[in-house]
Order: sequence, then structure tokens, then C-alpha cells
Amino acid sequence: MERTSRHMVPSTATSRTMDPPHVPTRTAASPRFRVRARSGSGGLSPAAPVAVAATWGGITAAVGVAVVVRASRRGWSGDVVELAGTTHTARLGVIEICFGTVMLLAAATRSRVVLAAMAAALAVSGGFMLLERRRVAEELAIGRVDAWLVIGAAACLATLLVCSGSRRA
Repeated sequence: MERTSRHMVPSTATSRTMDPPHVPTRTAASPRFRVRARSGSGGLSPAAPVAVAATWGGITAAVGVAVVVRASRRGWSGDVVELAGTTHTARLGVIEICFGTVMLLAAATRSRVVLAAMAAALAVSGGFMLLERRRVAEELAIGRVDAWLVIGAAACLATLLVCSGSRRA
């Protein structure tokens, strides 16, 4: 029998040796081993902002409706309505209904652009609430803590949009 190298495998059929089957090696030029980016690796699901927007919009719109109903029973006099430990006015209830409706529509259409615009609008609104504290506190019954919560919600929504990828849900 012939001397075999470590790359040669003895054949069982004959006493001659033969080369092993071709095993492709991983090279940059090899099209078989191209590195492909996984679409869902490392981030949240693209459906996450849609689910959050739908939930957030539904809750906000429901709170707004409850505030408007309570305020209408009092004659829309501008009194402060207390709901779940927070204070609202009828104007704030209408704003909450509008905001919740836009969030629900953005979730229904899966529009990341509208959700990004809503995050920007929330951030600007929170900044305005901090700058005009007295006026906002009188007209909408919103304090400094509420303004920071609005800014935090805007940051959370923006972060969620960035971390969830760019493809449609």
C-alpha cells in the first residue's frame, strides 16, 4: 500500500488512495459564504411601536372621553376634574381625545412617520409646559411633574421607534 498523506484518504474499493471530497473554505470571495444580515437581529420587533401606539392611544382617548363627560355634567365651567388621582380640565380632555385618536390612526396605518411626528410634538409640548408653567397650570391643570412625564413619554416613543427597525410591521 502506498504511503498516504493526511489529505489523502485510502479508498475501500481499491488499494489506491483518492482525494477527499471538496470541502469549501470560508473566503471573502466565496459567494456561498456571504455574510447576510439577519433582518430581526439585535432589535425589537417592528410591530412593537404599533402595539404601544394602539394601547397608548386607546387609553389616552378613553381618559379624555371620561374627562369630557365629567366636565359636561358640571356645565363646562372650567372646573378641574379629578380622574384616577390626576387633575384634568375639559380642554385637556379634548386634547387627550385628539392625541389618542391620532395615535390610534398611526397604529392602524402602521405609520412610523406619524409616530415620529407625535414623539416630536410631545417633546415640544412638554418643553412648552415647562416654560409656561403658570398659564398651563391654570388652563389645563398640568404641573411640572406632568410636563416631565410628557417629555419622558416622547423620549420612550422615539427610542422605541429607533430600536424597532425600519421595516413595516
